[in-house]
Amino acid sequence: MSGNVITHSGGLQSVGLTLNNSAPTLTNNLVSGWNYPVLINGGFPQYTPTYSGNDFSGNQHLAVEVTGYLTSGTWQNYGGYAHVMAGIVTVPPLATLTVAAGSVIKFEYGAYLTVQGQAVLNAMGTLTNPITFTSIKDDTAGGDTNGDGGASTPAPGDWYYIYAAASGNATLPDGRLNLDYVTVRYGGGGGHDVVVTGSASVDHSTIALSAYFGLYLGAGSNPSSTVAVSNTLFSNNASYGLYATGVNLQVISSTFSNNASYGLYAEGASLQVISSTVAADSAVAPGGQGMYLGNAPSTLLSGNVFTHSGGLQNVALVLNNSSPTLTNNLIAGWNYPVQITGGFPQYTPTYSGNDFSGNQHLAVEVTGNLTGGTWQNYGGYVPVMVGTVTVPPQATLTVAAGSVVKLESGTTLNVLGQGTLNAIGTAQNPIIFTSIKDDTVGGDTNGDGGATTPAPGDWAYIYTQASGSATLPDGRLNLDYVTVRYGGAGGSFDVIVQGAASVDHSTIALSAYYGLYLGAGSNPTSTVAVSNTLFSNNIGYGLYAEGTSLQVISSTVAVDSAVAPNAQGIYLGNTPSALLSGNVITHSGGLLNVGLVLNNSAPTMTNNIVNGWNYPVEIVGGFPQYTPTYSGNDFGGNQHLAVAVTGYLTGGTWQQYGGYLHVMLGQVVVPALVTVTVAPGTVVKFEINAYLLVQGQAVLNAMGTLTNPITFTSIRDDTAGGDTNGDGNATTPAPGDWYYLYAVASGSTTLPDGRLNLDYVTARYGGAGGGYDLLAGSVSIDHSTIALSANIGLYVFAGSNPSSRVAISNTLFVTNTYGVYISGINPAINNLNSFYGNSVYGLFNDHSTGVTVDAKNNWWGSASGPTNPSNPSGTGDVVSDFVLFDPWTGKAN
Repeated sequence: MSGNVITHSGGLQSVGLTLNNSAPTLTNNLVSGWNYPVLINGGFPQYTPTYSGNDFSGNQHLAVEVTGYLTSGTWQNYGGYAHVMAGIVTVPPLATLTVAAGSVIKFEYGAYLTVQGQAVLNAMGTLTNPITFTSIKDDTAGGDTNGDGGASTPAPGDWYYIYAAASGNATLPDGRLNLDYVTVRYGGGGGHDVVVTGSASVDHSTIALSAYFGLYLGAGSNPSSTVAVSNTLFSNNASYGLYATGVNLQVISSTFSNNASYGLYAEGASLQVISSTVAADSAVAPGGQGMYLGNAPSTLLSGNVFTHSGGLQNVALVLNNSSPTLTNNLIAGWNYPVQITGGFPQYTPTYSGNDFSGNQHLAVEVTGNLTGGTWQNYGGYVPVMVGTVTVPPQATLTVAAGSVVKLESGTTLNVLGQGTLNAIGTAQNPIIFTSIKDDTVGGDTNGDGGATTPAPGDWAYIYTQASGSATLPDGRLNLDYVTVRYGGAGGSFDVIVQGAASVDHSTIALSAYYGLYLGAGSNPTSTVAVSNTLFSNNIGYGLYAEGTSLQVISSTVAVDSAVAPNAQGIYLGNTPSALLSGNVITHSGGLLNVGLVLNNSAPTMTNNIVNGWNYPVEIVGGFPQYTPTYSGNDFGGNQHLAVAVTGYLTGGTWQQYGGYLHVMLGQVVVPALVTVTVAPGTVVKFEINAYLLVQGQAVLNAMGTLTNPITFTSIRDDTAGGDTNGDGNATTPAPGDWYYLYAVASGSTTLPDGRLNLDYVTARYGGAGGGYDLLAGSVSIDHSTIALSANIGLYVFAGSNPSSRVAISNTLFVTNTYGVYISGINPAINNLNSFYGNSVYGLFNDHSTGVTVDAKNNWWGSASGPTNPSNPSGTGDVVSDFVLFDPWTGKAN
């Protein structure tokens, strides 16, 4: 073709000359106005024109476009024209394509080069004549190939990739790349700059600025395929610099710089990395990590340098089920030099001659799933737990005696069902689980020079979980000579057990919530034993047990009110069988704190010392059905030598179990269908503003005797039961110290109202809030005393059930504001009762239903009878109208 003119007015995607397996001689032709002057869509470089004297200057691209299948031969800039790949360009099987040194090969958007199985791409540049694969927008190599005068700039993802494909046959060679002094950049539009699922050699090259991975290496079909990388730079790729999976790889004297994720990521690869550099600048690649090894069975990292300018949360070397040999590596500037994300301690590096001193933490970070083996300070480095760390089912993790295990903020250690954690220290070599801020053990692990100090809640918890099956073992925790401290983040505990546990000679301290939580597992054979253990200064309870069988022996629960002002001692809830023996439960300044809190639990308590608390024992539900068995305990050093009672009561007999007085706190309730009996001789005291509700269908039987009466009174009343509030008479009882005994209507005409049956009972100092000592719709009172109410001694009202009865006999109402106040009911109160010293009324009938109350034969405080307009000479207590009081006791005949 000679002397021709080939023109087009606006090239778009049009081409002047298209060639397929053709190699014309082109002389003195003018080709103008096209997108490309020449397109070779098959046969290049075997078939290429011979150019002479042509003028291609007036086209969009001063270049030759190449697509389709290539042939064996040498790719170069024939005629001096740059060659641009468009679409899919393929080196077919058995072909060998050689790229000449100094070549610049550009790619259109979406273009890629595939080297098929049994084919080879040799791109062998030199130091002075390197080869470049790049974007068509890259004017820094080969000039302004896209002819836009620099209006566009190259970016990662401008083209796809170079791909060496597997052969699909274990006996045939895979596609192969040989790159030497080659730069590949701005690819990754379809994944990566370079993809090899075959065989490769990369030396003195640069793979950079990919929109995803720089170099991806996957296992080929032929087992003899190998990959070697040397003297190569992986830089500024948007994800990994080099990603290898299932290959045999050697990396020598190479550099990984400022890749957005990992510089080198190897999964299931047999790997050697020698004398290489992994570097990240936090200003360029803030999320950049160093190297990742996952399931790498055989790895040598020797003589490498890992650097980062300000690690933050970045890590130099991340390991998952991998145990590389690390020799003579320098790691500096990272948050942690090494992170183990799974497989520890079964998989752990072998360390020799490394320098990790320049990192934020001189420690190994551990997270993810652990495996069976022994946790210890391998290489002398403290392991630090981060995030969620798990002992999976059927695994047993052993923590070596003397180990220090530190935990980052929010970290949890979970022992799943069928898993076991054995932390068995010794008196000389205890084990410590603590905050990363705790420099008193293991040194300044967080590297802040003591700028931070540990505090409760620095980390979360150790958690053993139930198996979920009654036949499979629950997660198990065995602690011996172990200290656990500074956990409990997020309202949790230092240690949580929902399964089986043995805790001996240990310390659980300084939790932001509870120290040790014990819950029922799934397997009924799971047991919990705690012995010789100290629970110290946890913010909530030292030990909290719910629904589990438990023994606590020879242990100590200690609280300093200056450190943990709201801390309690031990809580037992729904614990069917608990033994507390030989323990010391102490508090320095009890305030409202309690040594032992029980809910539906009846432990056996023998030879315990409980002192320094407000109350030694508080029963928050289930009394009197559930009450401890006491033997040989010392409760003498508490504010109250008494047992506090609150919440819902259950059927049974209220008495002074163990000889201890019982004091009501807050609201105490006898629920529907329950009958509580108060034993003769019992003294029941009420804290300020406490009260007792007997709900509809419930009964309170307080049946004293002449020689063993029952007393309901204020906690400040030292005349009954002694100095219960332990203030040495500094306080004295007064009307209104507590609220009332209240028998509540059922709300149904067919169901019984709540009922009080009182015989030889004294109730005094109630009536807080303008209320009553006693309040009932159904009540029987005999041989009793209702006194010193701040308002009404006894308030009787019409209940819901018309069969409810009110009978009052032989009872003294004295020194109340109202002795008895009647509303809507006609009680029987005409038998030898006494009313005197009541400041407003001895008896008042509000006459709301037109009932006249029969109150004859009662004493009104004077032989002259009550004060009432119908008895002008009466000087006794005032009686309202609609009350029959004549005759009265003591009336002259």
